[in-house]
Amino acid sequence: MPGISMMVGSNVSEKKKERWEGSLQSILFKDDHRILLQASEDATSVAVTGYPSYPFQIFNDETAMYVLEGQIYDESAEVSRILPEIYRLVKEDKMASIERLLNSLDGEFLIAIIPKDGGETIIVGDPFCHLPFYYGSTGDKHYVSREILHIISNMDGLEKDRLGVSQYMLFSFCLSDRTFFKRIKKAGPGTILRIHPENGISVDRYFHLNLTRNREKAEGGGILLKRTVDRFSRAMELRTNMISDVPILSLSGGLDSRVISSWFLANNIDFRSISFFDGSDHACKDLEIARRLTARFKKELIEVELDKMTKVDVMALLKMKGGLNDLGLSHLLSYYQRIGEKLPDATTIFTGDSGTAIRFRYPRHACHDLEDVMNELFSLDGRFFKTPLFTISEVSEMTSLSTNSIRSSIAKELISYPEKEWDGRFSHFYYENYAYKWHYEGIDRMRHFIWPMNPLESTPLLTHIFTVPNDRMWGLKHYLDMIREIHKEAANVPYANWTMHPDSMKFKLGKMKEKVFRNTPQYIRNLVNVLKGRGLDPMMSKSEALTDRIKHLRDGRSNLFDLDEGVYRRCGWNHISSDLGYELGANGEKDIEKRMSRYLGQDIK
Repeated sequence: MPGISMMVGSNVSEKKKERWEGSLQSILFKDDHRILLQASEDATSVAVTGYPSYPFQIFNDETAMYVLEGQIYDESAEVSRILPEIYRLVKEDKMASIERLLNSLDGEFLIAIIPKDGGETIIVGDPFCHLPFYYGSTGDKHYVSREILHIISNMDGLEKDRLGVSQYMLFSFCLSDRTFFKRIKKAGPGTILRIHPENGISVDRYFHLNLTRNREKAEGGGILLKRTVDRFSRAMELRTNMISDVPILSLSGGLDSRVISSWFLANNIDFRSISFFDGSDHACKDLEIARRLTARFKKELIEVELDKMTKVDVMALLKMKGGLNDLGLSHLLSYYQRIGEKLPDATTIFTGDSGTAIRFRYPRHACHDLEDVMNELFSLDGRFFKTPLFTISEVSEMTSLSTNSIRSSIAKELISYPEKEWDGRFSHFYYENYAYKWHYEGIDRMRHFIWPMNPLESTPLLTHIFTVPNDRMWGLKHYLDMIREIHKEAANVPYANWTMHPDSMKFKLGKMKEKVFRNTPQYIRNLVNVLKGRGLDPMMSKSEALTDRIKHLRDGRSNLFDLDEGVYRRCGWNHISSDLGYELGANGEKDIEKRMSRYLGQDIK
């Protein structure tokens, strides 16, 4: 992964330093990737990898060397002033001041501060950790990197974390700070790492999500809507001002990229759009709506046809972030490559990717206790409602962990959240895990090719959205009001996912029915589902869930079984496979294929 990598340790041998420097080559993902920065300051070595236009800055003062990866969009936020101020506040442990300062900055960034007096090296991520990073220690050597494989290649004797693997098999991400290895952690939102060459790594959090606290202080709907539009408009202004050419927008048929196009139209700013089609029904619907939007407003639309996924694509995804990806989305690699071919001079692109507060995730049914939340999380026939893979019992059998230990790890996560009501804890799980991990890791893949600018992920906007009460977020009410407020005509084009107009009576009645059904007692919901022939699962029948899971594995993971042992080992996937009790020598891949086929109920071709 492009970005910052560091090694901190006193008395580092030349052999160890050469190993660390040599391993930087392994994370240069594309031919145009290179080591953009390599420097040392006393006990700390730091490097930045990426392509020539990858955004980073470096400067020194009398106390420290500062490295900034990513973008801070505020014109007034001078890096030479802000970074020393952050360093001062961290040294003085003024967490409240750090939170106020960084919550006010609009950007996606990671900051490394290397002192010149041999003291603690400081790593600070933005409040939502838009640039995911990892850290780990072995003896008196400490590592930080945007790429987990870079840390793996420098640490010997790693012990697998089977609980982390089991969580990944359930959700497509690990909970809390877990990874596949016990001594390698993933940083959470609002993380500050203090790395002492001899005393190791300590972790502080300056930002803590609390939906109950924030929404209790909410103001009236009109004020909240105006503030939402103002903050989004400010985010758009800051990003547009950074671009000298005509902005480029990755346009779909949904709402997220549409709100960006609406702002461009409302402010008479010319823009170009790019969309893809891959033969699937979903992509065709998206492309149809994108064509209607751009034709209505006489804007250019660049259409790209995607290649079918190959084993090379799967291997590439395994290499990116050491396999911590949803492999079913590997077709996006083709899209990113086509963007580079169609727009060779583009260094940034506007994107509407949004998985957090704008699309508020409320449980489908009211949650009154821990068991209700667990049932909501695994509402797809016993599988996670968002990325359905395996049931807990299936994962238990494959990992030799008890179902109780797996369930307990999830319950421990939910109980740790500060919200008073269980509905809020469900939403917290969605943001803190699915959004911050699976979603942000997905967005991060685009940074291998081009820098995505997403105003919907603006920190000032998100921190405001978390104060909007639940009744305004239900059924996308606040979001749709926001789009109408910006440009009503752009809002009038149907939404591809629903194949209906958001203002239509059919849509409104559907959302009203959902809300009523949500507050209906469980025994009535069960009766309705039985009468409809859907059993006790209100979300998806067993056959539909099985079909979905087969498709998910066929789209990505099934291709892994055709790769040879060398590919597994180069990509780090052997660590996961061995943790599941499989051997990769001789008939290792066939053993995995046989077991997977058993769980799917049919052979994998």
